Amino acid sequence: MCKEIKHGVPQGPVLRPLLFLLYINDLPLNIHDAMLVLYADDINIPIIDKNIDAVQASLNRVIKQFENWLSNNSLIYNTDKTKAMLLHLNRTCNLVMRKIFFKNVDISYTSEVKFLGINISNLKWNMHIQCLCSKLNKVSYMISSQRGDLSLFVLRNVYFTKFQSLIRYGIILLGGERESLQVLEIRKRVLRSIKGLHNESIVNQFLKS
Repeated sequence: MCKEIKHGVPQGPVLRPLLFLLYINDLPLNIHDAMLVLYADDINIPIIDKNIDAVQASLNRVIKQFENWLSNNSLIYNTDKTKAMLLHLNRTCNLVMRKIFFKNVDISYTSEVKFLGINISNLKWNMHIQCLCSKLNKVSYMISSQRGDLSLFVLRNVYFTKFQSLIRYGIILLGGERESLQVLEIRKRVLRSIKGLHNESIVNQFLKS
């Protein structure tokens, strides 16, 4: 049974992600006052300036351009999932958060946002490190509870796929934070829990083999 689709992309088919990307492919060409960051159906619009009034002016123009693009392509934007976030390096300055309206809907501000698996909170990574440590502790428990039943080869694969991959993702951002020492402590505990890893030389051999 065939059905004609005049707008958007159909639900369900494996080609849906590709068709959607093709459908919104011209969006960056229609936004002239900001460089968009797109990932699948997630759209981020960073606007950077030293002056808050200039940021507000650019944002108003971007919103107008975005609204026109949505109208021309018969698309509806989910304002409930739309959040604004104000990032600045001056810790002592209390900037006034200006009102942001999209389709006559007031967009709320948030102090924390999750972007591609990274928790961002005004350019500090405490919250992300806490979430990361929680995930690492779960993997640590899984490894320690199974170490008596699994070979060293399997434990090594589990370590790299479930533990090391979590540490490496985003480490360029949070590696310099003092709180990241918690991650190293969990890593030491995991390596010690794996049978036979009693000193540094054996640990290095385990990681390289």
